[in-house]
Amino acid sequence: MEATTQDYLRKAAAEALAAKDDASVLEIIGLLQGCPIPQPPHQAQLALPSVCLSSEGPAHSYHYWVQFIRESFIPFMIENGRGKFTSSELFSWLENNCGSAFTTGDLKEYPNSGATWRGMASNALAALKQQGVLQSRIHSRVYSITSSSLTQSNP
Repeated sequence: MEATTQDYLRKAAAEALAAKDDASVLEIIGLLQGCPIPQPPHQAQLALPSVCLSSEGPAHSYHYWVQFIRESFIPFMIENGRGKFTSSELFSWLENNCGSAFTTGDLKEYPNSGATWRGMASNALAALKQQGVLQSRIHSRVYSITSSSLTQSNP
């Protein structure tokens, strides 16, 4: 490599250093030394899915959500040392952990009542309360997992 080219590369390296462009500095130094620095493979930035993956089908009944909450959410809460939760926490948990639980019918939105699954999950909470799995005051959004549910979930 010619001396003039090396001077230009040194100047470019100094500019890259001043700009805090470390990757360019390493590449230029590699050129000066005659052994280019291999670049790491460029990985596309991963993005979260825009919607929850759902299966085709009608909305689940509240019976489905009673079972889903009883078999998935309540054990999750107990395993994490929680004996109380709010309906908002349940809804957030369902939205974030829905997986294939939702169907296209569940995701259907109604102008005054929101998504179908939310109404059914609310009905499921009322049913679990009637069954004695949960306790709450009238019109309260705070639910306590009953001690009988705690002993059933923990072998």
